[in-house]
Amino acid sequence: MKGLILAAGKGKRMEPITLKIPKPLLMLPGGTLIKHQIKALMDADINEIIIVTHHLATKIKQYLEKHLRSHDVKIRIIYQKTLQGTVSAILTAEPFLEEKFLVLHCDNFFSCRLKPLIEDFEPPIITLYVEKKDNKKHDTKTRIVRVQLDGKGFITKIFASPTKTQKKDFEKRFVTTGAYIISKKTIPYLKKTPLTPQGERDISDTLKILIKEKKPVRGTILNNFGWRENINTIDDLLTTNRKILERWKLQEFIIPNQGTFIKEGITQSFQENTTVIGPSWIGENVRFKNSIIGPFCTIGAHAQVAHSEVKHAIIHPTTTLREVKAFHAYLF
Repeated sequence: MKGLILAAGKGKRMEPITLKIPKPLLMLPGGTLIKHQIKALMDADINEIIIVTHHLATKIKQYLEKHLRSHDVKIRIIYQKTLQGTVSAILTAEPFLEEKFLVLHCDNFFSCRLKPLIEDFEPPIITLYVEKKDNKKHDTKTRIVRVQLDGKGFITKIFASPTKTQKKDFEKRFVTTGAYIISKKTIPYLKKTPLTPQGERDISDTLKILIKEKKPVRGTILNNFGWRENINTIDDLLTTNRKILERWKLQEFIIPNQGTFIKEGITQSFQENTTVIGPSWIGENVRFKNSIIGPFCTIGAHAQVAHSEVKHAIIHPTTTLREVKAFHAYLF
């Protein structure tokens, strides 16, 4: 089985950061978003990965060439000429796909492994990780797709977003996520998926076609194995950062090398009169001077921080900060 990572989007809701840094290269503890996804695929014994790019594609390509030279994984980067949604991105990779393939949206972070999804695949045409979601915490700008499962775990219905009167009922349903396995038999249905009024082909519309034609579409409940964050905004990224740091001991998905995890508590004189408050994660070759760092900070490799106080924040690799006070921010 091959893996397919969709990493083409512009990340408009993260501007101005994503005008310079593509969303897949944003930092979390242990590495970038795309690095975590590649590791998740490799942990699932998937060692051939296709990555679909568009926005700042050259930066993604350069990053992968520099940081992922492993003989254990083969990566093919392909360019999507026009952004027309999830389905169009998948179809861009069609010539390189096998009988079945695992798709990851690059703006999703999964604490759980992908093997339960793979083991649950047969015999459907498509299997998705789905999750229980609290409507009260839902960001109304983010499109969600709610589904209904039957007693055998097959998706039988897809719903529009709930009205206020439907809200209680919808809390009993499940939400699709950015991780699913597709059989190549799905390709004709992907090609039949119509454009939305926004000019995109959405995978949820493909699911509607499949269900209408009584094709087996399965949902594997992600909450049984871990949690997921859909990262659309900087707040989402910082929330994910904190969740990882809080649960570090339990997270086998964390990339173990090339970084230092500081547990809860205070580390005085960590480096040149700098105090680090845990939990925080510090990348390679970071330089501190006369600063207070943490709690809940992730510092990218080769960053330099002097005479500053940074809490609940992420500092992008190679960033230089001097005389900065920052709280709940992505610094680049």
